Amino acid sequence: MAIGLTLYARLLTPPELTTALYIGVNDDALRGMKAEFGLGSGDPLIQIDEFRGFAASAYVLATDERFIFFSLVFGLRERGERNYYLVYDAVAASLSMIPYLPPECSVAYTVAPLQMIRGGVCELAILACRPVALTQDQMERRKEDVVCVWPQAAAAWKVLGRNFPEQSIWNLFNADVMFSYGRKAFWVDLEQGLVHCDWPPADGAAVDFGFIGLPPGCPPDERWTKPTDRTMACVNGSIRFVWIDRSCPLGNVNISVWDLDPATKQWTKYRNFLAKVLWRLWSFKVGNLPEMEPRFPILMADGSLCLLIHNILLVGTPQPISCLWHPVILPFDFFKLLNPLTPPQRNLRGIFTQ
Repeated sequence: MAIGLTLYARLLTPPELTTALYIGVNDDALRGMKAEFGLGSGDPLIQIDEFRGFAASAYVLATDERFIFFSLVFGLRERGERNYYLVYDAVAASLSMIPYLPPECSVAYTVAPLQMIRGGVCELAILACRPVALTQDQMERRKEDVVCVWPQAAAAWKVLGRNFPEQSIWNLFNADVMFSYGRKAFWVDLEQGLVHCDWPPADGAAVDFGFIGLPPGCPPDERWTKPTDRTMACVNGSIRFVWIDRSCPLGNVNISVWDLDPATKQWTKYRNFLAKVLWRLWSFKVGNLPEMEPRFPILMADGSLCLLIHNILLVGTPQPISCLWHPVILPFDFFKLLNPLTPPQRNLRGIFTQ
């Protein structure tokens, strides 16, 4: 348990797009940290001050509408580091601390855990590997693929074997996105496709994974464009993929939206539109946004699609003084709007910019 830790949030309002988080530590937490490093739990307490040898850092690994997952690292000079996962549950308004993977395991593809909700309780799964003991016939140390699972009300990680579809993956797999759908868990490489397995896995049995490629026509060799041009998520009961094809310039940049049927492993094109369609929208013009191609697609929990427009502000000089990203949010029913060029009425959902 995360005794003595408190999570604070400083919520910002538009046009700011970031929220500041702060983790407070009281004396009870400092005593627990001291004990973790084998120094006992009594006074005097150690203080977080990297110049004096004790450092602490945290960063956000993943978020959804309920959970925030942090990586938490404490380091003490000459004593090494201690790593943890810190989980904030917005429904229960609680913090819990989970130890890092077993010492013999190292993460594979991503350090972020995939969370599954079963019976209102969160389970975690991390793709990992661990060394295999050397034999007389095998002089080179090998690694075994595993899945590390933190079950409900667990006290330790459970480690299961993992059968990964290596023959279907042509490049080094990197998990950009993770989600669960029904009784399946998905890890997504936006360059190549999805690996998936049934969940929960059978006790003690190795976990078998399958592979689903990206939609037809989506080139697999654009790793450097992934963060700016692609995303995937489970929204409104659908697995949805968004691809911004920038092979044509500016207004002819194509945004395509695809839905996946996990049972047949087939993709269906839901909609596609050109960037210049956004430029003609009433609220786009009212917001005085520039006719720039959209980037960084984000699928919201309610099915809305958020795109960012790069806006360079000039004040009496040919040199830019400020570069801002403005969100353009397309609601789930955007493609059903009959006339998006007119001002939105009370009973008509339009495009919202912040």
